Amino acid sequence: MRIPKPATVEEAREIALGALVTVFWPGDYNKWFRAEVVSVDNDVEEEGQDGQMHVNPDKFYCLLRYLPMHGWDVDDVDTEWDEVFNSDDSVVLELGPGGRRAFPDFIPPQAAEVEARLPAFLSPQKARDAAIGERANAAEAAAGVAAALAAAAPRNGTSKRADGNSQKRAAAVKLEPPDLSSRSARPQQGAMPPTSQQQQRAEGRNPRRGSKRRQQGSQQAGPSQPPAFTAGDESGGNDDDDDGDDDYSEPHAKRPRGTQKQGRPRKTARAKPDYSRVPDPEGAPAAGVVKRLELVNFMCHAHLAMDFGPNINLLAGINGSGKSAVLQALQCGLGARAAETGRYKVMKAFVRKGEAQAVVKVTLWNTGPDAHKRSLLGPELTVVRKINATSGGTTEVLDCQGRPALRGAQAVAELIDELSIDATNPAIVLTQDMARSFAGERSEKDKYHVFMEATQFERTLQNLQQANTHVSEMEAQLHENEESLDALEKDTETKQQLLEQLREVGAWHAHLEQLLKCLAWAPVDTLETAIAKLREASNETYPATLQAHEAQVASYQKQHAGIEKQQDEQQRRLQEVGASAQGRQEELSRLQEQVKAKKRAALQAQRNVRRQKEALEAAQEEQAALQEASREVDADFMRSTQEQAAGHRQRVAQCRGDCERAGLAVSNARQYRAEREAAAALERAAVLEAERQLADANRRVHELEKDLRRLQASQAAPLAKFGGQGAVELDAAVKAAVQQGRFRHPPLLIGSQLALSDDRWALAVEAAIGRQLSQWVVDNMSDATTIKASKQTTRAGMQGLCSRLQQPPQGFSVVVMSFSHPLHPIPQHRQPPQEVMTCLRALRFPRGQNAQVVQNVLIDHANIERTVLTHTQTEAKAHARDHAFWQQYRIVGAYAKDGSKAYRRNTTVTTLPPDARMSRPRLVRDLSQQVEECAAELADAREAVRGLQADVRRKQEGATAAMRELQGAVQAYKASTQQKQTLDTQYQQVISQQPLELAAGDGGEAAQRLAQLGNQVFDAQVQLEMDEDALKVEQQELEALQQRLAQARAEPQQAAAEVKAVQEAILELAAEKEAVGGQLEGAQQAAAHARRQLALVQAKLAEAESHYDGTLRNAALVCSREEAEAMRAQLVADWQREGKSEEAISGLLQQDSMLRQQKQVETKIQRRERSAQVSFDDLEAQVAQQTNNLKKRRLKQQEARLIYDECVEGWSVRRRKFKELRSNVATNLSKSFQRYLGYHKHRGAIDVDYKETKLVFKVGIGGTEPTTDMRALSGGERSLASLAFILALGHVGINPPFHALDEFDVFMDAVNRRLAMAFLLEFAHRNPERQIILLTPGDVSAVDEVKAQVSKAVKSSLPADFVRIQRMKPPRGHRQQQQQQQQQQQES
Repeated sequence: MRIPKPATVEEAREIALGALVTVFWPGDYNKWFRAEVVSVDNDVEEEGQDGQMHVNPDKFYCLLRYLPMHGWDVDDVDTEWDEVFNSDDSVVLELGPGGRRAFPDFIPPQAAEVEARLPAFLSPQKARDAAIGERANAAEAAAGVAAALAAAAPRNGTSKRADGNSQKRAAAVKLEPPDLSSRSARPQQGAMPPTSQQQQRAEGRNPRRGSKRRQQGSQQAGPSQPPAFTAGDESGGNDDDDDGDDDYSEPHAKRPRGTQKQGRPRKTARAKPDYSRVPDPEGAPAAGVVKRLELVNFMCHAHLAMDFGPNINLLAGINGSGKSAVLQALQCGLGARAAETGRYKVMKAFVRKGEAQAVVKVTLWNTGPDAHKRSLLGPELTVVRKINATSGGTTEVLDCQGRPALRGAQAVAELIDELSIDATNPAIVLTQDMARSFAGERSEKDKYHVFMEATQFERTLQNLQQANTHVSEMEAQLHENEESLDALEKDTETKQQLLEQLREVGAWHAHLEQLLKCLAWAPVDTLETAIAKLREASNETYPATLQAHEAQVASYQKQHAGIEKQQDEQQRRLQEVGASAQGRQEELSRLQEQVKAKKRAALQAQRNVRRQKEALEAAQEEQAALQEASREVDADFMRSTQEQAAGHRQRVAQCRGDCERAGLAVSNARQYRAEREAAAALERAAVLEAERQLADANRRVHELEKDLRRLQASQAAPLAKFGGQGAVELDAAVKAAVQQGRFRHPPLLIGSQLALSDDRWALAVEAAIGRQLSQWVVDNMSDATTIKASKQTTRAGMQGLCSRLQQPPQGFSVVVMSFSHPLHPIPQHRQPPQEVMTCLRALRFPRGQNAQVVQNVLIDHANIERTVLTHTQTEAKAHARDHAFWQQYRIVGAYAKDGSKAYRRNTTVTTLPPDARMSRPRLVRDLSQQVEECAAELADAREAVRGLQADVRRKQEGATAAMRELQGAVQAYKASTQQKQTLDTQYQQVISQQPLELAAGDGGEAAQRLAQLGNQVFDAQVQLEMDEDALKVEQQELEALQQRLAQARAEPQQAAAEVKAVQEAILELAAEKEAVGGQLEGAQQAAAHARRQLALVQAKLAEAESHYDGTLRNAALVCSREEAEAMRAQLVADWQREGKSEEAISGLLQQDSMLRQQKQVETKIQRRERSAQVSFDDLEAQVAQQTNNLKKRRLKQQEARLIYDECVEGWSVRRRKFKELRSNVATNLSKSFQRYLGYHKHRGAIDVDYKETKLVFKVGIGGTEPTTDMRALSGGERSLASLAFILALGHVGINPPFHALDEFDVFMDAVNRRLAMAFLLEFAHRNPERQIILLTPGDVSAVDEVKAQVSKAVKSSLPADFVRIQRMKPPRGHRQQQQQQQQQQQES
């Protein structure tokens, strides 16, 4: 089944991707190789009428990955190549998924068919062995091995296949595979082209090369090359019949694996090979002989390769078959320019139409003593010239292994010059036009110019003329120099006479010199004084001041730290006092209730005592009246009952004492119970306080554990910092929605788009914009509806992304900001100075398409451009207090590094402490430090919890003990109360047993009444005493409770006083801290000022010292200090001799005075020198300089004269020798011409007239008298004479290693063609070191006959390969015409 050709690129990709194919590689391999289609190049033609991009089926490019095979190192070969896919050289073995869907009826080829079309891989070594076995001739076998080695050598270039015609890429040498049926060949899976894709990517190269688009550019393109293998690389190099030896391998060198593409060096530089010990092949021709020529896309040849023999190579073909193109390719390969070939004016014209690049490869022998760089290139070399269709190209020289050794046109020029193979020389390469003109009516002057060009006499003559011009110019320059020297000598004599006249001012100069030397050291003395003062200030004054200020700073810092510590202690004390005050308030409430109850009980006891007193008084009054009335009667009765009453009273008194003691015990028990209740209440309050502290500590542990989990989650997923796991889930949902196209622009999480320039500002930035970090930014309201849930979307049946999350993001909110809005401009006058850090300057924003969105949101919603960041809270407050600064830049807030804030509202400056919840900033680069700090704090908090738990247990144990004591007190109180009640009952019983009742019946009613009253009085007295005792107890208990209540009432006041005192202390400490902070700031400013002053003094000192060194050097240049002191002493002595006083001398020694004296002396000297129009020093220097210059120029003039004489003599000798050489060359040329014509019994001579620039042929055919009229000869005879002339030129000129002649037999008939062929064969036999390449459109069937004739003439048999004939294929139109003629003949 054939797959139809795809029409569009989309169809091509759908069909081709994933397909398994096999591709045929022609040329040196002639093999099929398996590959997989991994991509399709978008190489398309122009748009069709339907608007689709249509693929050219003949230019269908696929990126193929060749399947690996055994024995190949994947790292050293390129597995991916761009290929042209067509049915002529490609077979589809299996379709990919897309192809299967498009063509479900596709039937893969049968295994037998695949095996038939995929022969086993044949190694180059085995191919060489097979080729050697099949060749009978040893020379032909050696040539085949060399060709196979050349084919197996690494090649450069890309794998772009030009078209589907495999014949265009056939190699010149094809080795047929031998019969492998008797060998156990290992199975092969395919082949891999050079250099792995992974290695290319590691080296920064694109593995996909050779696409049509790139081939049309300026890249280096080359011919289609199959995977090139080196000898010994296949099958792992373990075949028994493969010795792995390479004819041109380096001694003891490891052969390379795979190939390397052109222009892409390996990772490690390869050492230059050394072929100096590689011997020349046996029978190899001389250096410079052409071995092989290969053309790719050159003129009419898509791909042409041909080998050349060392003697005569005959290239035959009809006109239009491309013979002359071969000669032009040889010229281009050997460095000729386009115009020098006589075909085109520009090199790009040689590129075949429709191709991007042409390649010419010329392989030359490099053997013998004339070899070019033998150790570097080996016994053969290849010149590769690549010509681009646009412009430019490259040239390189390959060694015998096919590896690049030399690059550039200069290297090729050196090679051509050393091997004498200048392809532009007609004596070496005779083009078709030149051959026709020689054989035709070419003038004698034209022949002369050809002769001069071939012998390079024209260039020599130009050099001699140029040398003569230089000699003439040297002579004129010498004459001009002589005149200049004479004038300089006269001027020097004049100046010497004037110098003698100025020597009178020498004394003035001496005095001036004394002044100058003294003045030179005056600045040094001044600087030394200043430096001494500056050093004193730098080493003593300012360091002491700075040390004092720094001591003050340290002291204030210590005070500041102590105050902060006291503040912390007072805060802790304030909390303790508050807790204690709460417990005391509860105790006060309880005591107030007890006092109220006790007051009610005391009041009731007072009422009872008052009623009992009233009843007692009434009974006593009635008793007194009865006693007065019946005193006498009662006397007897009283005497009789006195003893019983006394006993009764005694019992009553005893019971009353027991009751009183029991009441006291009850009162004591009640007081003890109250004390135990207060103690238990205090213990319970302590337990509650400890439990509260434990709860706070547990909450702290819980918060730290939560922070640690958040930080650890943020390390794994950075988005978790800005909303927890919900933010991570929402981000994944947003990405999925973006892929579904639900958003116009992808939403942005603000925190994930930000970074800090410096982590030190993390807390300040967190405090400033912490709320915005968890916000999402969307482009429009539709995107906002998509990302969040709302009532409208719920009613509409839609759900936002947030409503689907398992855990909602923390602090989630959405901000709508147009992504197309440009970055908000901030006027320069609204930006704080650069030294003031702002939130905008501390943040780093992303780069990209929507980089401005987050910055615009923060400018609009957080005012980051107007939020100031400071190092300390003091600096923040200072900015807030600066009203002008705050209003000018419209500052919204100032944040310190610790997270505290200062802001200004009108005239009020407010300071806020750091928020404890923001202790973990989220924008830091590395969270590991926060994780470590949080883990450490968590460990400390857990340790504190354990300590508080132990404290709670201790206090709970104390509370339990207090409760036990309270229970014991309650039980003791109950026992004492029961005992008192029992004693009260006994007391009432004793009272009720009154002895008067026994006698009541015996004394009458008065006695009974008196007895009854006595009992009542007694009972009333007893009850009164009991009530009074009870009242006394209640009053005592009330008094005790009131005392405790007074104490309890005093305690809240004390607590309030303590709270007030603590608060006042905190305020005082705050004021003191602020005062100390101000003092600290002042001390720091003073210290900074001292540092600046010290730095300024040090800078001045350094400047003075640097100036001192320069001044000292300048002074030392004038004179030494000792010399200056001596000059100073000499001036003093001179002034003393003049009679000047010490005071005057001291004034004269001042710098200003000496400057005036200097000016006066200089004025006197200038006046004297003005008359001479030059100063003495200048004139003396000019005379010395001119004298020295005159001597030097005289010497140079003498040397130049000698050089001129040598040049004149050399030019004369060269001119004489050139004339002799021209004469000898003309004579030898005529003799060589005569000798070459004499091979066929002809006579001839050549007359070269150098004066008339003419070259005259004299030719006599068959022994006739030579004639100069070439028109008298036939066309064949003229061609034969021209051929003899060209060969003679090569003999007397540069003696090239080869001659290449196009249409050498032009105008010759069959007889003369045979004669010319015999002439060339005899010439080649007599000159075996010369290679001859002949191009002819004529018939070459008589070559064997001529060869036998020449063998007979020279009396020696010519070798079988002495003449190598290669026939060019006729052009396509000619072949079709021949086929039509043959069909017509068959039909007829």
